[in-house]
Amino acid sequence: MPRSGERNESHFVGDPIGQRKGRTLYERLIHANTVYRTGEDVVVLGDAPGDSYWVAQIVALYVDSARDLSMDLRWYYRPQDLPERVPVNADRGEIFFSDHW
Repeated sequence: MPRSGERNESHFVGDPIGQRKGRTLYERLIHANTVYRTGEDVVVLGDAPGDSYWVAQIVALYVDSARDLSMDLRWYYRPQDLPERVPVNADRGEIFFSDHW
């Protein structure tokens, strides 16, 4: 965690690995002294106290058209997040990989 007055900068590590849809793609990103890699699963915390958390896989790390560091995530779902019409026989704590980006 940064100390008071320090900047918490994010930056890509290494050379670009390609281009897609006008985006410059990278394999790794450092944010808050943590390295994130394409293909890794991450926990995304809610902003407000009491918010839940979500789980996703990092699909792409890139510089967007506004020159911001960005990522595409593919989400996992808990049984209670699925529509009622989807039959689920799941163990407690089990999550499901989705096609939701």
